Amino acid sequence: MQEYIELIKKIRFENHLTQEQLAKKIGVTKGYISLVEAGRSKLSPRVYEKITELYPTIQKNSSDLVVVKFYVDVIGSCGNGAFEQSQEYTLVQLPKFIVRNYNPNHEYAIITAKGNSMSHTIEDGDQLLVEILPEQNPIIDNDIYVFCYEDVIYIKRLIKNIDQIIVKSDNNEIPTRYIDKDNINNLHIIGKIKALVRNYLNISEIR
Repeated sequence: MQEYIELIKKIRFENHLTQEQLAKKIGVTKGYISLVEAGRSKLSPRVYEKITELYPTIQKNSSDLVVVKFYVDVIGSCGNGAFEQSQEYTLVQLPKFIVRNYNPNHEYAIITAKGNSMSHTIEDGDQLLVEILPEQNPIIDNDIYVFCYEDVIYIKRLIKNIDQIIVKSDNNEIPTRYIDKDNINNLHIIGKIKALVRNYLNISEIR
């Protein structure tokens, strides 16, 4: 939270702005700016993007950035399944605040979604920030996961039942699927979706 306080105060100090003047420039209320400076609210991804557009010279502390692997050709299916195409990647930096519950011991990566079964949460072609999970990580009901099932990569909501895994899509036209206990060993969870990363910098959190 301290980084948001410092960022807002730095912008106001360097540009001689009152809270009300800054709020007007970035399209929020004076009360919102006041809450951020008081440490009672975080900057939303939309507001952060607006600030960096208006004040591109603001220096980012390296400790506020997360380095992630961007797999240009790795496709996760929001449809009937898509095969992973490549393991080639480039390194990109993202603001740490978009990664909810950031764990420095975990790896993070960006992949591309394909299909419309997760509309209107995830659209075809969206870049997704994925937290790579360790083996045997428990499923948190109704979170969105990237997983491999029968050698195909999927992006769906998972719910753990007594003797099966429920696989749900956000598009109501797509039927719910089930993985029974006899086939659970064919399920390999790769990671959990943490955020949408549109055009690498236009960032919106998944909830």
